[in-house]
Amino acid sequence: MTQKRISYEEVVRLAFPQGPFDVTYSVDYANEHGKDGTLSKGQDTKVHNGMHFNVIKSNRS
Repeated sequence: MTQKRISYEEVVRLAFPQGPFDVTYSVDYANEHGKDGTLSKGQDTKVHNGMHFNVIKSNRS
């Protein structure tokens, strides 16, 4: 069975298809079937049914 994963970069592009991509985004997720968490550049997470992502431009670099 193949487990689907999604990366920080993929989540950002889903939330902001037109960018900008030269800024840092804060990516949090809520998972009905496991732990909630955050993603940073270069990280990914396993995708679960019912997951919610919150992506905002960060004021930190």
